[in-house]
Amino acid sequence: FSHVIASPVVGRTLADHGATVIKVVSQSRPRRELFDTETNHGKQVLTVELETAEGRDRLWHLIRSADVIIDGFTAGVLGRFGFTQQRVLQANPQLIYLKSSCFGHVGPLSFGKGFQQNANFATGVASVEDEELLGYQLVSQIDYATGFLGAYGVILALIDRQRAAIERRRVSGIMVYASLCQTATWMALLGAGCPGFLDYAQRVTRLMWDSDRKA
Repeated sequence: FSHVIASPVVGRTLADHGATVIKVVSQSRPRRELFDTETNHGKQVLTVELETAEGRDRLWHLIRSADVIIDGFTAGVLGRFGFTQQRVLQANPQLIYLKSSCFGHVGPLSFGKGFQQNANFATGVASVEDEELLGYQLVSQIDYATGFLGAYGVILALIDRQRAAIERRRVSGIMVYASLCQTATWMALLGAGCPGFLDYAQRVTRLMWDSDRKA
């Protein structure tokens, strides 16, 4: 259950490392070809209509046999169809549940929708002045970094689950959280930010120069 960039990159990264990843889609939800091409290669596609009883039964069957679920939807969306985090983990106690969001998973903004641009402005990585230059587009690494960090968290959870089995230690219902704002804050502490005008012009010139050379 992922869309746009961050949460699909979690699945793409896991697929790149050998996992069987199923992209659940719905005919009622439009797909974006550009994002599909970029973030969903290596995945199998399964159409499930949650509005129907047949579709919900199909999804429950899939959840019971899965190792990981990636939920990149706004908080509460899957719950409207009966797939709350609690019920999902009850159906499969060994499941690793990754929840991806923009503004984090606690607090007044946790239910809000948002993309990486929103996270850039909310955390101070970008400012209103940057929008005039479209400079914030050059820090879209926050989307991808969130996806990579989410995949890393899933891998750590899988390792912990395996160790727990060896040690006969009970582990159930492992939650992994990833958010754009958390990633943006972390990267800002490392010095990430929008380029100034000269830096922006140099980057664009360099990209154009490299493109001409390759052509």
